[in-house]
Parts: sequence; C-alpha cells; structure tokens
Amino acid sequence: MPNDTLFVDFCRQCGSTNLAELPEVTNNKYHSRLVCADCKTFLKWIPKAKILEVSISKILQNPTLEEWERQFLKAVILRTPTNAEEIVITAIEAKLNPVSNERGVS
Repeated sequence: MPNDTLFVDFCRQCGSTNLAELPEVTNNKYHSRLVCADCKTFLKWIPKAKILEVSISKILQNPTLEEWERQFLKAVILRTPTNAEEIVITAIEAKLNPVSNERGVS
C-alpha cells in the first residue's frame, strides 16, 4: 500500500493523537495538510481529489444532468482530475446550482 494512502492517527515525532487539518490555500494540488496540534510536525498532505470525490458524488445524484456530463463525471471520479477537468466540474456544478449575483434588489 502506498504511503500517501495510509491512515495517520498519531504524531511520529511526539506520539500525540491531537492532530489538526490546516487549509492549504497556496497549493493547487492539495486541499490541506495534517499536522500535530501539539508539536506542529507536518504529517501528511490531504489531496483535493478526496474533496472532489464528495462533490462529484453529490452532482451525480442530480437527475437533470445531461448524459455527457454524467459520463464525464463517472470517468473523472475514478482518478485525480486535471486542472481543466476541475474547471468543467465547477461549471457543471454552477449550472446545476446557480447563485444569484443580485444584491438587495426588491
């Protein structure tokens, strides 16, 4: 089993089980990083793909998806999507869940 899929439940440095997930806003590949909340030792990167899997699963439940969108999402959920594919996923999600840009209009 590859190291990046191993579950981390304690700090290798101090043995603490007090772990924290910190958002990683400057990194395109990872959603966050897992660190020891006590000694601040870095433990593991948490890839965006894990977050996208949940999002794609929710989108696939929508009955109004077009067939090409459904096939695309089923293919992408099996692997880590490219940046271009993430843009398509975001566009599909925005189409299904539009957000109004109007503010305070009565």
